This record gives sequence, C-alpha cells and structure tokens, in this order.
Amino acid sequence: MLCARECPDWCIYIDSHKETIPAPEGGRARQRNVLDRFAIDFALCMYCGICIEVCPFDALFWAPEFEYAEGDIRNLLHEKDKLATWVEAVPPPPAHDAGAEPPKELTAAPGARPPTARPVRLQLSAPAPPPRHARLPPRVRNRPRAPGPPRTRRPAQRPRTPRPANPPPARRKQARRKRAHRKRAHRKQARRRAAPAAR
Repeated sequence: MLCARECPDWCIYIDSHKETIPAPEGGRARQRNVLDRFAIDFALCMYCGICIEVCPFDALFWAPEFEYAEGDIRNLLHEKDKLATWVEAVPPPPAHDAGAEPPKELTAAPGARPPTARPVRLQLSAPAPPPRHARLPPRVRNRPRAPGPPRTRRPAQRPRTPRPANPPPARRKQARRKRAHRKRAHRKQARRRAAPAAR
C-alpha cells in the first residue's frame, strides 16, 4: 500500500478487506489483508517510477509495453486483470555475479539444494549510468556545525585608500561650494514650509 500512499498523482487505487484465519488449538486467531482491487489510472500517471522504488515486495515493474492508447480516456484505468497480462513483457532480472554469494532465501530454507550457477548474460548495450544520487556531490549545507556562537556574515568591504592630511586647494573649493549649496537648499525648504502657515 506504500505505492498508493507515495504516488504524487494518486493514480493507484487499492481496495482490500481483512480476513480472519482460524488459529490452531491454543493459539490466537490472526487477520490478513486480502486484495480486492488494484488499479492504475494511466490517464493520471506521470511515469515517475516512485511506486516501483518504494514497493517493499518488488511487485511493480516497468514493462516495455507502450501501445495502450485508447479512444476514450476512461479506458485508461487498468484493473488487476489487465495489468496481469503485461507480466510476460517484463524483462527478467539481471543475472547474479559469478562470484556473488547465493541468495539468502535459498540457503536459509530447510533442505535447500546448493544453487546451480546461472548462465551469465552478455551485456551488448552500453552499461547503465550510475543512479542520480550517486553522481551528486555530498551536501555541505546539511553537515552539523561545531558548537559555538552563531556566525554572522560581514558585508564585503572595499579597501579604503588613505585620505591625504591636507586636500588639494581645488578639492577644498569644491567642498565649500557643496556646503554653501546645501545651506541654500535648506533655507529654501524652511521658507516654503513657513509660507503656508503665515497665510
């Protein structure tokens, strides 16, 4: 049921009911979920593959089938029986490495036979690229900080050029003019403010 919960489009519909299993003598009755309906609405599906990745039982697979166009959008809702017809189209999983350990399911079963070596399939196409998360650099932002006072960023400052002790005469004259201009503008503003009050 994780697939239906994690689906961003909510295009997977699952209905089930609980059945009670009679217990042996001295035991407690148990319940199990029985699947009534499993459907995928391909009119809503965006083919993100999240349902395939989160399924803990590997029950969902990509199939190379793509010719299921319909004249009516309502026919894109595929129920369990229609989805089951695609199982033959699902490619087999890749073979284990020759030097890998046998699956634990085979070795843990009582009276298990030693596994026979599978024939290794040759890969004719280019190897698949590593998954996206393996290519990304590790995040630096999420690393825990060392305890201590919070850091503050200083704004970048330009290096200041030292001011001469006595500015040249032309600069002094320019500064005098600016001061005089500011004084005149200030007086003018004061007169304008006082004028409406006097009337």
